[in-house]
Order: sequence, then structure tokens, then C-alpha cells
Amino acid sequence: MSLRPVTRLDQLQALLDDCTRQRPAMVMVGSASCPPCRTMHPGVARLGSQHPQVDFHYFNVDLFEDHPQEPALTCLFQSLSLHYLPSHILLPVAGPNLVVCATSITRLIDALTEHHILRRAPSMPVVLITGCSSGIGRAPSPTASSPPATTCGRPRARPMTSPR
Repeated sequence: MSLRPVTRLDQLQALLDDCTRQRPAMVMVGSASCPPCRTMHPGVARLGSQHPQVDFHYFNVDLFEDHPQEPALTCLFQSLSLHYLPSHILLPVAGPNLVVCATSITRLIDALTEHHILRRAPSMPVVLITGCSSGIGRAPSPTASSPPATTCGRPRARPMTSPR
């Protein structure tokens, strides 16, 4: 299986809110006008073909430029702390969704492995993503005063924070 396109906002929201997910999944959020997104797209599609046990999706933000639902999409991305492209929303079978910013396939594979979306060979080391390789920053972590973000019992995606 390759990348499944997600073309509607309600489809994206349904993926994020699915409490009965039987398989892990990942949503790449990108844009055709974003050079790192264009670079990552074929590699993520290959991952989808190589790992049929994981559902790989692609959400193109260009479809929502000057669209009546653009404000709703902006609100959704803000609730996810998704501020950079490309971003990848990791959707495990159990546990919270997670947003990571990875501009290389190696870093994305490391994040997918670390968060049990992909399985790794016993001898394969796991490297935690600590930042985007392109120099793009990471969204700040939610503060203690942030209200709990849950949907049907599943915490919403939170940005991955760097170890301190």
C-alpha cells in the first residue's frame, strides 16, 4: 500500500479521532509548494509500500488555500501544535497521537520505530528526533495550564518534546 490521499477535513478529523483503530497509521501533512515536502513524499510512499501493516496517508494543505474550511483547518492544526511542513502525525493503535517534524526518511523511520508504529530488528538502535534537520524550529510543548485535549478518551496529538 502506498500513500492514501486525505482530501477532506472531516476525513482527517476522523483519522485523528478514531478510538477503534486496529492498525497503526501515519498522516504526512505537506504541500506541493514545500521543497522538503516534495523531497519526503516519494520516500514516505515507499515506506507505505514496504510496510503494509501500517496505514500511510497524505494530507495536502494546498487543497484548502482560499477554501471556506481553511479557518477550521488552521484551528485544527493549532490544537495539534502543528506549525511546520512537512509534519507527520503518528497514530498508534493505543496511546496518544503524536506530531513530529522530520525532513529526512531516516528521522521519520526512527520516530515511527520509537513510537511503535514500525517494528525494528532487535539489534537496530532507536534514535529520538530532537529537531528538524532543516533548521526549522519546533513548536513549544504544551504548558501545564493547557486544558486536557481529548477526543473519545484518546489524547489528541501533542508535539514531541526534546529531552532536557
